[in-house]
Amino acid sequence: MRDLTQLLREWAGGDRANERALFAEIYPVLKGIAHRHIGAAGGQNMTLQATEIAHEGFMRLFAHQKPDWQTRGQFYSLAATVVRRVVVDYLRGRSADKRGAPVAKISLANLSDADIPAHEEESMDWLNLDQALDELAKFDAASAKVVELRYFVGLTVAEIATLQICSASSVERRWRSARAWLHLRLQKN
Repeated sequence: MRDLTQLLREWAGGDRANERALFAEIYPVLKGIAHRHIGAAGGQNMTLQATEIAHEGFMRLFAHQKPDWQTRGQFYSLAATVVRRVVVDYLRGRSADKRGAPVAKISLANLSDADIPAHEEESMDWLNLDQALDELAKFDAASAKVVELRYFVGLTVAEIATLQICSASSVERRWRSARAWLHLRLQKN
């Protein structure tokens, strides 16, 4: 099997012959990201299945004839954002349909740091987390991407460092500062 980066470059270059191979590589990644989103919500008020999320994410990724990503890193980054948007759009629609219905919560336990007190039951609704990540991205896009790649995609610090072409210590620093900022920001709500 060819490397995902090579498949993406060939596809972006106009080679449509590799679409099946590209789909076979991308779809399981999207489904894995979707499973992490559902797992983070603990299944609460989440009637979407990982397959539905992955399918919608795939459709959104390929909505344009020529996506802007040509590397595995760009793909993972965009895939994390797209899947998060699918979940948030679903929750917003569901919330609008059922006024007063509880919004699915996401556990903050994995975002906590040893020097930031957190409890396993501590959680925040998805819409607030989405808004907080968007705010973080406005002034520190690299740290927001680390959160998406680490928390929602499940990549290790070393994998993120490779994708972002930086040191593992830089990723760790971004991860710590983003978690601290998100923790403080989400406590206000």
